[in-house]
Amino acid sequence: MKRKIQTPVALDQSYEPGPGRLFIPPIPTQRFSFLSQVQSAFVNKVVSFSFSDFSHCFDYSVFEMIDGANLRITASSSRFQLREVAQNKAVDGFKRFVARTRPIALNHEKNLSAQMIRQSLYNNAHALPPMVEFLHIASEERLHAGLKRLAPKGVRYAVGIPIIIDRKPIGVLWGIHRRSFNADERKDVRQQMISLSRAIDFIVSEEIIESGDAYTTRRKIEKHDPTANLDTLVYTHLSGQEKPIKSMVLYSNRYTEKYRQDTDYIVPTVQGFSISFKRYLPEHLNGQDRILLMLPGFFCNRSIMDRLAKEMALEHGYPVFTLDVRGRSKETLPRKFIHNYHWSVDNYVWQDFPVALQWLKETHPGKKVVVFGHSMGGLIPLFYSAAYDKFAHRRSGALAIKPESIIDGIVSITSPIYIRIGAESTWFNMFRNLAKLLMSTPLADPIMRLTDMTLSSTVGGLDLNKFFTFLNSISASIRAISFDVTYRLPTVKEFIGYEQITPPEWYFMMEDVFCEESTLVISQFVRSLIDGDNFMSIDKEINYTLECNELEIPHFTAVGTLDEIAPPDTVRQGHLAGKSPKNKMVEYKQGHLGIITHPETVRQIALDTDDWIRALPANYIS
Repeated sequence: MKRKIQTPVALDQSYEPGPGRLFIPPIPTQRFSFLSQVQSAFVNKVVSFSFSDFSHCFDYSVFEMIDGANLRITASSSRFQLREVAQNKAVDGFKRFVARTRPIALNHEKNLSAQMIRQSLYNNAHALPPMVEFLHIASEERLHAGLKRLAPKGVRYAVGIPIIIDRKPIGVLWGIHRRSFNADERKDVRQQMISLSRAIDFIVSEEIIESGDAYTTRRKIEKHDPTANLDTLVYTHLSGQEKPIKSMVLYSNRYTEKYRQDTDYIVPTVQGFSISFKRYLPEHLNGQDRILLMLPGFFCNRSIMDRLAKEMALEHGYPVFTLDVRGRSKETLPRKFIHNYHWSVDNYVWQDFPVALQWLKETHPGKKVVVFGHSMGGLIPLFYSAAYDKFAHRRSGALAIKPESIIDGIVSITSPIYIRIGAESTWFNMFRNLAKLLMSTPLADPIMRLTDMTLSSTVGGLDLNKFFTFLNSISASIRAISFDVTYRLPTVKEFIGYEQITPPEWYFMMEDVFCEESTLVISQFVRSLIDGDNFMSIDKEINYTLECNELEIPHFTAVGTLDEIAPPDTVRQGHLAGKSPKNKMVEYKQGHLGIITHPETVRQIALDTDDWIRALPANYIS
């Protein structure tokens, strides 16, 4: 039998191999397994991209991962599905989509993604910018027909970028959209895709080495700001703190401003608890000589304040700190289990908040602070400043820091000085009236003390994120009730509170904002809800609502006219109670969380509060 002679392939005679000759290595098994657990964050982040007017860039996103000698689609997301993903629901559409996909060989002549990977490897080796490919799907001759058929009806365009980690490719990330982009939009999208690809490279490389924690990796990727480019990243040392500070210098394409972002400054309070700061420091300060401190509200961590913090820092030139009080992150909790793993609003007011003020006073001598707070975050500085003298008198001595010595003003955003929800029913009012009757009997106090003791010793805290996920997982009927109940009770939708909310923003709430709250804090809110017009300290010695009449520090009150969690009347009362002639109240057509997350509303609050702060007397003392 005559042996077949294979024709030799001509060798590349050039001094340097071109992109078409570059080898794409397979992903090692262990890394492939880890990437399979974190790739959902890639596509979720892409469908949350937005333009400067906050309209969304993409309708869909897919990720093609290298699998041996092939490329295949392994992750998909639509911005319409993010709500379901956040609620831990099964997304059947994705399963059907994946079932329609087929692997494509890396050496296939119509494998455009493989060509892009080779070009990116070449660019990477020659210190050239990453490539971003813009396609018209139907007319793109380089694209495999199998991929063209996967595009949803009416979706015509795609933007792709190869993802390279530690100089080794892992696949191609695509954003898919219905309409073409103009020149400015293409520039914006290109910058965001490059920013995200670099963030994925850094975060995945770091996490594989340090922890191998897929959940933490996904969270870090999904929290990345793609409108900013990382300039430098270092870890800095803070005296007295064991954990280093992650310090990044970034350039914001959206604000055209360089800024420094530091996380986390961790400061101990009492009994093993701590508070944690995040800082935004713009390159160009406004000369106001004031620092802003921002506190999130009930069941929320400081991420809820990020949009306003960036607006005040990058658009208006203030140094801004956002604060996590105890329980808002793992850094704020004791390392070891303690018996008293619970806390009340009073612990926020009289322990965590004054420690935050004292730390700012020591680290920024001579500076004054304007405190911003959303919901309960606004109550904390109001209660501290208004009731300081009474609390200090009861304790036979002054606290660490007098509010007037450092606080120039307080901005409270939908912060009620007593609790009354707007979404009520006949049954709810009947329950409240019965509870008020019980509260008026001699048995009320021992019953409430016993309830508080039982809750704090057996439950400790309630994690709202897990609670909502639980509600949305047990049955279809419960899912409907939790989001859109048919009779008048407060729902998740009313808690968020604005009609313009989109699935990516819902996803952000569920994944990154809602957190744990102590049962004693919940108990205080329920007591005030039953009582109707007073908010009391846990020991019932201080009526915070009445003490607000003594507030002399200037107070800016932001009212959400559509708020059913903190109805406008309960918020306006805080404005009417203060004594300062510099008090101001502005109303915004938004709901409870919408007022602090809806982009245009946040911009307007920033403009209004900046004008108000600039009009405050220098070095104000009441």
